Amino acid sequence: MQITVHEIGTSHGMLRDPLLQWRAVREVSDNGAVLVRPDAHVAWRAATADQASKLPAVMAELLRL
Repeated sequence: MQITVHEIGTSHGMLRDPLLQWRAVREVSDNGAVLVRPDAHVAWRAATADQASKLPAVMAELLRL
């Protein structure tokens, strides 16, 4: 399955968040991750990069594999 990854922030090459609104609502650290479904609902959050390594297991559970 293909997953599109977007970095959101203020640096060049990222999706822009100049007012830091995303940072205020994402509920994860700067090195965490948020998995958003195509219908814009949050399916999962990883508070830190260490937790992000669980993404394959999370995807299997979400897809009931």
